Order: sequence, then structure tokens, then C-alpha cells
Amino acid sequence: MSNIRKKLSDISLLGFGDISSAFLAALFWFILAAISDQSQYGEITYIISISTLLSTISLLGASNVITVFVAKKHNLSFLYFISIILSVICGIISSVILKNFMIILLPLGFVMFQLVTSKILGTKNYRKLTYFVISQKLILLISGLIFFKIFGINGVIIGMTISLFPYSIVIIKELKQNRINLKILKDKFHFITTSYVQTLIGALYSSLDKILILPLFGYAVLGEYALGLQFLTILMVIPEILRKYLLPNDSTGYKNTRLRFYAIFFSAIISVFGYFASPIIIALFFPKFELTANIIQILSLNVFPNTIMYTYWTRFVAQERNRSTIIVSSCKTSTFVIGILLVSKDYGIIGITFVILIASIITALVSFFIYRITLKK
Repeated sequence: MSNIRKKLSDISLLGFGDISSAFLAALFWFILAAISDQSQYGEITYIISISTLLSTISLLGASNVITVFVAKKHNLSFLYFISIILSVICGIISSVILKNFMIILLPLGFVMFQLVTSKILGTKNYRKLTYFVISQKLILLISGLIFFKIFGINGVIIGMTISLFPYSIVIIKELKQNRINLKILKDKFHFITTSYVQTLIGALYSSLDKILILPLFGYAVLGEYALGLQFLTILMVIPEILRKYLLPNDSTGYKNTRLRFYAIFFSAIISVFGYFASPIIIALFFPKFELTANIIQILSLNVFPNTIMYTYWTRFVAQERNRSTIIVSSCKTSTFVIGILLVSKDYGIIGITFVILIASIITALVSFFIYRITLKK
């Protein structure tokens, strides 16, 4: 009984943190959509997509690696150090690519915050994690909107950067207390490198749509699509809570079969709700975003297959079976890229949205079959 209570307490904390931070983030992006036009919204999305992709390159797959290895009590100072150095380099590269000096610190901010939250998640300190993710979004909401009114698009970049840095003290203390040790790299080289490849493939999938949509359709259509993605982020809150809870628990050998079943069941309900509710919400609050209602209807159906995928993905990562995660991510990304090349010209942004759904379904099926095959071995 005490074990059940602890699970409920942990999940409740994670749920409160994720739901609250998702609400604050959505509030920020929705207010921004209301006070900006589609082109401005699209340009901001494009800048952040480039910075996010470069920060993922800097992380060396460290997000998942840190959560798993912190749970297993490994010294990760080397991964922290090299990720920070790479993020500084990527910040310089992004500012040159986008010809905007204001972006130079954004990849470092993303990396520092990701390192902090991954470390805390690995320790299962859900209360501290909840405080960090909520306060970060609250700072973003306030500073991002204030600076947007003063500096325009660059103001959002300034506000986002400010929101990410206060928590870096956690990693700085870690580097001071633990000497940089290459042992983890030698002992777990295969897991770290394959995790890095898998993370890069996933990041490519997450950013490639925005990067390709801009030259194909322009900033205005990208802005419509980006608003649709914000709604999908809200709908994906429960699957994300599931992922965060299962990964450190799977890493230490806990089974959560019933929890996985309930999460899949509720994800189906969320998908149906998103499909039918989105046209009403867009018509009421964002009438100038004419395409977004149809985009959200299709994107909302991704919640169900994505949840199924997460139930297997956490097992693969926890058991350090990154070959499986690479196969899954490669299938999703390749399906997406091929689909965009085939449908973008004739079917436009709606066709691309359908490709995302097809890629999610294929990913869920591939995850299931890989798990069944490896289970028999």
C-alpha cells in the first residue's frame, strides 16, 4: 500500500509540474499569437527551432543518458563539461547562420536547463523538478512578453534566454564537487554514442518540419503550423508525464504495466477531444489563424500512437538498448522526410500534417514489434 501511495505522490508531483508548466508555456505562446501576426510568430518559431537543434547537437545525447546514469549513481562531470563547451560553439554558429547576435546564448541556456532537469529527474526528486520547470515558464511568460513589446522578435529571444539560466548553478556546483572523469565515457561509450545518434535523429525530426516549411510556404504558414504544434504540446502533457516517470523507474527495475495501460487509454480520449474541440477554440480565440483548426485536428490524433511509443521507448533506453531507439527514430524521421517530399507540392501544409500522423503510427508499430522480438530472445 505504501508503494502505491508513493507512486501516486510521485506521479501527482510530476503531473502538477508538467501540467502547470505546459499551461504557462501555452499561455505565453497563445498571448504571443494574439499580439503578433502570423509572420512574426513563424519567424520566432524558426529561430527557436534552429537554436534547439544546435543545442541538441551539443548535448551528446546527454538528456536520456544523464537521467539513466544519475539513477544508477554514475559520475557525469565529463558529459556536463563537454556539453557546455559545445553549446557555446553552437551559439556562435547559430548567431552567424541567422545573422542575429541576440541568439548567441540561447543554445547554452537550453543545454544548461536540460542538463539540470535531466539530473534532477534521475534522482527522482520530483518536488524540485516541479519547482524548476514551473518557475522557468513563469519567468518566460513575464519577461518574454514584456521584452517582445519593447524589442519585438529579439525580445522573445532575450526573455527565453533569461528564463533558462538561473538554474545553471546546479551544474556549476556539480562540476566543482566532482572532478572531470573520463571513466564513464570508456565504460559506457557504446550507450552514450548510440544515445547521441538516436537523440540527433529525434531532434532532426522535431526541427526539420519548421526548417522545411519556411522555404516552401513562408513565415505566415509556418506561424499557423507553429500554433497548431502548441496545442499538440498541451495534449501531449500526460504522455510526457508518463515518459518522465517511467524512465528513471524502468532504469531501477520497477515495472508499471497497469500504469502504461491507463495512459494509453486516456491518450485515446485526449486525441478524440482535441479533434472535436480545436475548431471551436481557434474560431473563438485565434480567428486570424485560419489554417490552424484543420492542422490541430490532424495533429491531435498523434497523441495516441505517441503514447504507445513512449511505453516501449522508456524500456529501451532504461535497458541501454539504444539500437532499438535508433531504429525507431530512424523510421519516424525517414517516413517524415520522404512524406514531405511526396506531398508538400500538391497537398501543402495539411499534407505535411498528415505525414506527421503517419510517421507517429509507424513509429508505434515498429516499437511494438521490436519489443515483441527482443522479448523472445
